[in-house]
Amino acid sequence: MMGYISNSLYSSVVMLKISVYGKGGIGKSTLSANISYVLSKRGSVLHVGCDPKADSTRLLAGGQAVATFLSGAKPVTDGSLSCIECGGPGAGKGCAGKGLAMMFESIKDVDADYRVCDVLGDVVCGGFSVPMREGNVDLVILMTSEEYMSVYAMNNILRGMRNINDDPVVFGIVLNSRGGDEAAVRRFSEAVGIPIVLEMSRSNLFLKAEQEGRTLCELYPDSCEAGMISRLCDSFANAPRYRPACLTEESMEAIARGRPGVLSIEPATERAPTFESFDADRNVTYKGDFIMPACTSHGAADLAMMLTDAAVILHGPRNCAFLMEFAFSRRIALSKADRRGVRMRCNIYSTGLDAMSAFAGGTDPIHETSRRVRDDGFRTAFLIPTCSSEIMALDLGKEAAKASEELLMNVIPVKGDPVFLSSKYGSAMGFFDAFLSLADTSLDVVPGTVNVFSRAMYGMGADESRENLDRLLSLLGLKVNVRMMNYTSVEEASRFCTGEFDLGLRDSDFNRRMSATIVRRLGRREPLLMDIPDGLAETEEWLSKAARYTGREDMLQSALEAVRKEYSYGILESKPRLEGKRVAIFSTFNRDVEWQVETLKDVGVEIAFIMFGTDSFDDHEAKVPSYGDIPVMDGEMCDLEKAVAKDRPDVVITNSPKASRLGIPYSRLGSPKFGVEGAAEWLRLLADSMRLPAGRGWRDGL
Repeated sequence: MMGYISNSLYSSVVMLKISVYGKGGIGKSTLSANISYVLSKRGSVLHVGCDPKADSTRLLAGGQAVATFLSGAKPVTDGSLSCIECGGPGAGKGCAGKGLAMMFESIKDVDADYRVCDVLGDVVCGGFSVPMREGNVDLVILMTSEEYMSVYAMNNILRGMRNINDDPVVFGIVLNSRGGDEAAVRRFSEAVGIPIVLEMSRSNLFLKAEQEGRTLCELYPDSCEAGMISRLCDSFANAPRYRPACLTEESMEAIARGRPGVLSIEPATERAPTFESFDADRNVTYKGDFIMPACTSHGAADLAMMLTDAAVILHGPRNCAFLMEFAFSRRIALSKADRRGVRMRCNIYSTGLDAMSAFAGGTDPIHETSRRVRDDGFRTAFLIPTCSSEIMALDLGKEAAKASEELLMNVIPVKGDPVFLSSKYGSAMGFFDAFLSLADTSLDVVPGTVNVFSRAMYGMGADESRENLDRLLSLLGLKVNVRMMNYTSVEEASRFCTGEFDLGLRDSDFNRRMSATIVRRLGRREPLLMDIPDGLAETEEWLSKAARYTGREDMLQSALEAVRKEYSYGILESKPRLEGKRVAIFSTFNRDVEWQVETLKDVGVEIAFIMFGTDSFDDHEAKVPSYGDIPVMDGEMCDLEKAVAKDRPDVVITNSPKASRLGIPYSRLGSPKFGVEGAAEWLRLLADSMRLPAGRGWRDGL
């Protein structure tokens, strides 16, 4: 016994919350309205229409429509009966489920003896599961007809209930018979252990009452049908409640085909919360408890904010824009990817969606934000959707075109990822495609020029690195035309097609997709993808591939001689200080230290061992070279300490910040530069690190 209602006085202690679920079109609204009418004679009732069509309360309001929550209405009260309809956005726009969650928040303090919720036909999203969630319901009525799809929907509703609220709140099944074979419903009821609490046959009295815009129980209170509904309401207080249980798909198939045999309950599965671990853009899988930061707009916003003369309109809540600006500013502040004399202008704007606008759908925020962008002096803006705006199903292309025409500016829509929330760098490819739309295909090609692109420029935004790349290309008579994506501009994008060649700085899955976009959108030759070279061997290979791709084989030999001469001269200074020394290498996140090994050998350094720390992700594109007779092992920092204590190398070369506790000098694993110049700089840093005192380094030398 639940103890909500006293059968003698029909007075409630606390609100009894009732939710009616079932497939659409089988009489839920009619049953719910009649239940509310009967209960209103015993106490106060709040009848809640949970369908965007807003048709649940019609029979309780004399056939008239009730103002919806979407329109800002409060419950409409007539005596002991109050009604409210959720309503919803126009077809295909907004998120009705979000509106339902908001409405329940707004009515949580409504004082009534009963609350009756008439819910949309199935548990189609989290919003429509709100009326069955713990704390929101005391009693769930499942309504069905004899048709298989109605029974199938009921099974799916029970599956949803079990996922979010497996308390014993299921009251029973109401069978609205349409004259068909009821065997499937009875078989299902027996299998899941939930009884049929009411059987009603088709009656013209319901139709007559609906034509009058009234409930049957009001117009025909002495009818047999009214008596059945009244007795159903009588039983709410004392009837047992059941936990939700659902049948397996195989059992539902057996019901559909009328096959005999025992039907099976679908077992509940206990699963710990997990995060999606595969990053499609970087082609890596995160392991353990490492959480992949992901956002549907992060990649696009991060790239767009690097444009010096365009704005970013983030269509979503303000906190999304705050997060993007913070992440971008922090990366710029802490990285080496800055340029002398370049001051980034704050160029991110938010349409400021709130819960109501995300529910209703609406385009005014886009137009008004575009106006602010124009008034601030920008003539180009990229319109990027967030997860909040994507569920609204807005045609951003149409809205961008409208804003562009009316405000005399260029608002460019960015397409979201095909797989929603699929990557740490969400919508980056959509932005790249939008960026290329700025290219003027009518411009003439300038011979000997190269467009350089990558999702991240790997430090190529720094002036020294840019100059380093320029020198490397100049050995083959080439010069950079446009750099993407790092501190570029709309003007630079417009002259992308004047570049004779396209070069991607890293042979990665992401850059391969960027290459395909360049070919598809602009009809250009497939770009050349090469990793940024480190050391002599990689630089020689890089130049050889670039020479073949650009047809400059006649300049290759002189280019190779130039880098070999630069390399020999660069390492000459450090060789006397390093020759004969013994080092150990400890690397995390990267198993390719081949150029470091080759460079060390060139100056006569002995490598005691190479140890790789346990990575927090698997890089499916990682290169893992062979290191010959050098001992290679896996281990953590404690394993490194033991190995160092045993072999006593002169220095540990590492990318781990924990190396300071080893008690011997340590040096960085990588170089701030690349190519042969980077290798020479790296050796100088290594030689200098040996001068530091052991242990806490420079602190002990004060």
